[in-house]
Amino acid sequence: MKKKLFPILVGLLTVTALTACSTNKATESDSSSSSMTAESSKVEESTSTSSSSETKTLKESTIVYLSDQEIEAVQTLGDVKTAFKSLTDAYVADFDELIAQLPEAGKKTLAPFREQLTQILDKQQETIATQFASHGDDSAVISEADRENIISGLKVARDQLKQAMATAREQVQPMLK
Repeated sequence: MKKKLFPILVGLLTVTALTACSTNKATESDSSSSSMTAESSKVEESTSTSSSSETKTLKESTIVYLSDQEIEAVQTLGDVKTAFKSLTDAYVADFDELIAQLPEAGKKTLAPFREQLTQILDKQQETIATQFASHGDDSAVISEADRENIISGLKVARDQLKQAMATAREQVQPMLK
């Protein structure tokens, strides 16, 4: 029973990390076209009025992802589901915070990716709930061997999601100029 739990969670964490990476690739490819649109708008603005050459920067993220201590406290299936949901919620909130800082053209460009992202993550939550149900209720304790692997997987997923957002922030920075 418990041996099947680890591969399920690892697979879902991998999909989450891949979702983060694919969102960044989409952001990268679309940010270049949006950047061109933003640049052409900026050129039009500067020809019609004299504007300051001030460069805007994105504010640092205020989103807090799970700490090592919070992840290490995972003991039950319910804890795993809660931790996974917390990670995905933080990622979406971080993405929303990023989008909110962009000019209108950037918001319109990234909005479809945000919707796609939330749909994928919602499906993953449903998959976790369904697959974990066969291993017991939320109070079922995870074996120590599985727990160590799950904790490691959650930490890797957290770090990858945070890195994905850092990369996304770098990629959309030109949209602010």
